Amino acid sequence: MNKISKRHIRHISILIISCVILSTQINAQTDRNEVKLQYLKNKVVMAEAKVEDAEARLAKADSLVTNGDLIIVQAEEEYNLIGEEKKNIEKDYKQNSKALYKLSRSKDEETADKAEDELKELNAKHKEEIKLLDTKIKNLTRKAKKARYDIDKGLDMERAANIKLKDAQKALELAQENYEDFVSSLESE
Repeated sequence: MNKISKRHIRHISILIISCVILSTQINAQTDRNEVKLQYLKNKVVMAEAKVEDAEARLAKADSLVTNGDLIIVQAEEEYNLIGEEKKNIEKDYKQNSKALYKLSRSKDEETADKAEDELKELNAKHKEEIKLLDTKIKNLTRKAKKARYDIDKGLDMERAANIKLKDAQKALELAQENYEDFVSSLESE
């Protein structure tokens, strides 16, 4: 019996060692699969982040273009209003200065002096009004130039963001495909 029990013990020991080795190999394979699965998940998450970043850049570019267009439209409207205001000021100035000029040529010295003083005041007031309107026009021009710069910058950003978005979407599709392929290969095992 000793011979049989020693054999049985050896066989059982060999069987146990084989099971442990096999179990270790299966666990190692499972660990590798989990690591690879996590790696592929991380690639998908990173690709999604890149798509979101590209979409955010595209939104920012669109915002620059939209705001720039809006500012230019407003500046054009204000410029037209200033042009009309300037026409009215010129028209009033011509009428008033013409009347005062006639009075300044009057034979009555007191009336002529008074008209000349009023004409000087009218000229000073006219120059000040025109100067204010010219300042408004300069500010509007500066504002419109800044808006044009923003539009150009936005269009450049939009082109670059579109390229990045397409690349990021392709990378995301590939990462998702790789992940799904690996998951399906695990399920089929």
